[in-house]
Amino acid sequence: MKPSACTEYFIVILLLVGNSFVINAQSHLYTEAEVIKNEKSLAELEGVDKVKTLLKLSDWYEMSYNNPKTLEKAFQYAEEALRISQNLHSNIYAGKCYLQLSMVQELRNNNSMIEVNARKAIDVLSKTNQTDDLGEAWVMVWSAKMRTNAPIEERLVPIFKAASQFEKSRNNKRSGDCYREISELYFSISDFHNSLNSLKRAIFFYKAANLKENDIYPISSRLNIIYETEKKSMDIIKLKNKTLL
Repeated sequence: MKPSACTEYFIVILLLVGNSFVINAQSHLYTEAEVIKNEKSLAELEGVDKVKTLLKLSDWYEMSYNNPKTLEKAFQYAEEALRISQNLHSNIYAGKCYLQLSMVQELRNNNSMIEVNARKAIDVLSKTNQTDDLGEAWVMVWSAKMRTNAPIEERLVPIFKAASQFEKSRNNKRSGDCYREISELYFSISDFHNSLNSLKRAIFFYKAANLKENDIYPISSRLNIIYETEKKSMDIIKLKNKTLL
């Protein structure tokens, strides 16, 4: 993999770690014994309670992914949850299911289905008040664009839309994550001005999210690098202009 591709893939991983965490903030507390217990209880559950349990199980298998079998279980549970949600005519839970399927497809490296499921999630979640989940669905569209090396403009559109949703829900941490990645996209095309402003915005949101100074410090250091790069770029332009006079 060429260096630029490595950098982009690393960026995707950073943002998507937050993505899985938002979907089910308690999944990391799920023990294997609880998983087995919940799997046994599925036959007794109905409606929304069953959908919630299926999504938790799917998320646990996704986050515990270490072989194709566990990932297949994550996929099957999410699909079953989606079927029930559609029968219930629940846009909220159908959206959550499509979002979960998008993330599972990402682990399967099925790039086209990442975006297909994410856009289905966007379609139904747009009819709800689930602003955070809608933001995460746009993150998944961005992920698909990053993984397929789409043109910069096609990558910027979904990540800006994700940032907009997180701002609406006042999810400052995720807003900061988005603007941090927007900054890197602008930097990759030598648009240092927008890169600098986007990173400043990321730092603003991180501070609003009460991140520790130690966590913000590497981002502030990155700000200095972009500032110096922009300054050098402007100096080169000025020098060229003088040469042409």
